[in-house]
Amino acid sequence: MRLRRHLLVRWHRSGRTHYKHSAWSELPWYAWAACFWLGSAVLSYFKVELSAKVLTIFLFSELTVIVVYCALVFINGGANGAGVSLEPLSPAHWFDGNFSLGVLLAIGMYGGFEVTVLFREEVRNPVRVIPRATFAVIAIAMATYALSSVVFICSLGIDNVVGLAQEDPTGAMNASIHSSGGELLATLAAVMVVTSTFAVILAAHNITARYVFNLSADKILPARMASVHKRHGSPHIASIMTSAAALVLNAAAVVFGLDPLVFYTAVLGMTSFIALVIIFVCNMSVGTYMRRNGGQLASPWATVACPILAAVGLGSVLVMAAINFPMLVGGSEALAGGLMAFIVGVFVLGVVTASVHRRKNADIYSRIGRQ
Repeated sequence: MRLRRHLLVRWHRSGRTHYKHSAWSELPWYAWAACFWLGSAVLSYFKVELSAKVLTIFLFSELTVIVVYCALVFINGGANGAGVSLEPLSPAHWFDGNFSLGVLLAIGMYGGFEVTVLFREEVRNPVRVIPRATFAVIAIAMATYALSSVVFICSLGIDNVVGLAQEDPTGAMNASIHSSGGELLATLAAVMVVTSTFAVILAAHNITARYVFNLSADKILPARMASVHKRHGSPHIASIMTSAAALVLNAAAVVFGLDPLVFYTAVLGMTSFIALVIIFVCNMSVGTYMRRNGGQLASPWATVACPILAAVGLGSVLVMAAINFPMLVGGSEALAGGLMAFIVGVFVLGVVTASVHRRKNADIYSRIGRQ
């Protein structure tokens, strides 16, 4: 075990975990950001099927690399031939380390499953397709994360993985992939990191555009942004406005000289926390909504039991997220305070806007969330 750790650390420090430099790798971060921005802006302008096809290709490629990696670790027998063990999943280890942070990271990895409903207007049979897509995303993500996590731990050794990961998280992952599949698999994995980043940006762009579209259709935002392209059937105006907002945000980061990793971490941590708040608030309204509009689906299980169970789980995670919010956004207390103030401000603004419409524009208020 110690010998393997020594070799892995030495191998990493020797520079082999850093891939060969090229003109592409020397480009500044904002050049890559501009490429990703342009790609997402163009693809999102067209019908969602085009983005879905691109995302499907990336997802299939990433899953293929993960499956090959897992298979090679199984074949090679893990660290020192000890094999792949399910010991990391044992309840005895559930509270090892920082349990609350681990739960937050786990919940964050599932972010996105809840937005499938936003695409219902672009799906032929949303009542049937949307639930199936949602459950499929959860099932695939759960299986992939669980298997790859156990395999990764066993590939470095159950007794060594914590130390290696703490010393260098990226290097430990690179070392595991390289030792299992060689330079080819390591290079493919590095490429998949880039494509997965673009996939996240593309998905986020499409989701944001649909939020803007729906709020515009509900007359909360200008109705012009609820326009649908005559040929592509896409919310093209909402997509253009989303592209413009993203360009302004990235341009501000460049102008003010923000560190790209700090910027990315802060945005990712803030959006993860916001998503958790949104899911928790929506869950609180599920029982009432189902009783009023659920019809035959409004069973005690759907209107009482599930909302209560979800509220306990989501509420616990939300409290842990609030306590660990500085760590989620990069560790800066000042930055965390500013971002939290922004989140609270946006939430209060939403409540005030809804209250004003309820009193003065009852017809608009009644259309909010029309689907």
